[in-house]
Amino acid sequence: GDPAVLQAKAQLRTRVWDAMTEAKVSVFPGAHNRIPNFKGADKAAEMLASTPEWKAARVLKCNPDSPQLAVRALALAQGKLVYMAVPRLARPNPFFLLDPAALRAKGVSLRHAASIKGASENATTVP
Repeated sequence: GDPAVLQAKAQLRTRVWDAMTEAKVSVFPGAHNRIPNFKGADKAAEMLASTPEWKAARVLKCNPDSPQLAVRALALAQGKLVYMAVPRLARPNPFFLLDPAALRAKGVSLRHAASIKGASENATTVP
């Protein structure tokens, strides 16, 4: 990509991480160098679920990062299919498919399935 754009993105990330740290809203392991988990992630998921786009969606692509756990769990609870990237895209098939109907049929907790460990144990892998 354009070096100026990449530098601007890096500077913005640092400013956001610094602001989260200063405001004491990031949670373990901290804000820097990651998609940070934060106080209020569950509330943010609820706010997302109130949008027309969410309500219309039947399928969701979500990152495996901790702050999106509530988003994944809420989507599954509402019957949405969830595609989740394998952490660091480190497998030959780099995505998990979480199908709430299939998970329920297997007796799997949807909240557990929404976690990285639960997805690793129960999801279908897709290329």
